[in-house]
Amino acid sequence: DGRAARKTAIRVVLWFVASQVVCVVVYFVFRVEEGPPHVWQIGRIRSREQTGSLMGSIERAVLEARYFLTSLSIPSGALSLRNSHESYHGVTGSFCPLDWHLQKYNPSTVAMFRDLIAASHHCKQHAITLDIARISKEARHFDQYSQGAPHELQIGGLVFHETRCGSTLTANLLSAADPPAHRVYSEASPLLTSILACNSMDCSQQKQEDLIRDVLYLMGRSSDIREKRVFYKIQSVGVRNIATLSRVIPNVPWIFIYRNPVEVIMSHFKNASITNKAVCLRGRSTPHPLITEIAQQRRGREPKSLTNAEYCAAHLASLCQAAMQQFDDTHHGRFVNYADLPDILWNDIFVNYFQIPQHSLHHKEMLKAANVYSKGRGTNANQEWQQDSAHKQEHTTPEIQQAAQEFLQPVFEKLETLSHLQQT
Repeated sequence: DGRAARKTAIRVVLWFVASQVVCVVVYFVFRVEEGPPHVWQIGRIRSREQTGSLMGSIERAVLEARYFLTSLSIPSGALSLRNSHESYHGVTGSFCPLDWHLQKYNPSTVAMFRDLIAASHHCKQHAITLDIARISKEARHFDQYSQGAPHELQIGGLVFHETRCGSTLTANLLSAADPPAHRVYSEASPLLTSILACNSMDCSQQKQEDLIRDVLYLMGRSSDIREKRVFYKIQSVGVRNIATLSRVIPNVPWIFIYRNPVEVIMSHFKNASITNKAVCLRGRSTPHPLITEIAQQRRGREPKSLTNAEYCAAHLASLCQAAMQQFDDTHHGRFVNYADLPDILWNDIFVNYFQIPQHSLHHKEMLKAANVYSKGRGTNANQEWQQDSAHKQEHTTPEIQQAAQEFLQPVFEKLETLSHLQQT
């Protein structure tokens, strides 16, 4: 009898413990939190979405513009001419909460979009993935009945550039110009991914434009009633596809920032050390057709036969030529020399071209941003910026001078002519 009693007691204890464990699991799986939903909740919430029942807290966070698009994944065939879909399909995006206040009041410390993502403590653990076509459609429907929260921000301007020429400073100044009202995406990957998506003949231009339009819509939504304008600084290679983006947003003002040929090449080759690690050499194994064209025009040679300095110069020239070609085709755009920064921005570009109201400019904040290193990472954070143009000119090499003169100088002089004409 004693053994039977002990067995019964053990069964009761085990049953009680098991029931408590089940209750805890059920509580955590099915509860809807006020804060960001966890990754382990995704499967459960998606199943509810698929059955058309309750809206999951994850999707609600995106629809309420509390989660932001941080990356894009485009599978093979998503934009194909051969599939039966009217628009793109299968494209997914990662979303997470971002701490935009970090950018608004000290932009140099999160100068790039990837810096903002890394500094947003809840982003990594709360990142989620959703279908872009579906969530953008639902966001538009949601916004129709949202009474202004969230609302769509006006695209105030685009910043294209030659690289190493003050584009990050420009993005920081756009943030500082009116912190409460401005959001700036500085080299955000989702937009670049979408405008570079058509890399084969089997690609529908209309499907790509639909994708770009949805990406811009998702990136440009805000739940902060103070925010009014959004600006995009595009990665340097994006200027080669400026025509694609302009077809979607043809009336949005854009600028192209460039720099003295020797100085910009020297910025790629630190201390005049011409190594294969320079950013301008990243695509050397598969040169863009524009680089091939420039190499053949200047030397009658293939890109692979160029020295590193020559290839770098040809790469930079291809970016400048792409911007000039877009201007020739549309008579739209402004060209800004690094040497004219930052004054030309707050005295001319921001007010007269990007149409930022003069009375809303925060001059004190802009001056503060202009006087520190634009990429304030690590020991450079909030450190006073030092002019380096003279140093680059003094420490250049004959090889860099020759490459700059042959490949970059001709297009630089054309840009200078256009820039001066636009300022008169």
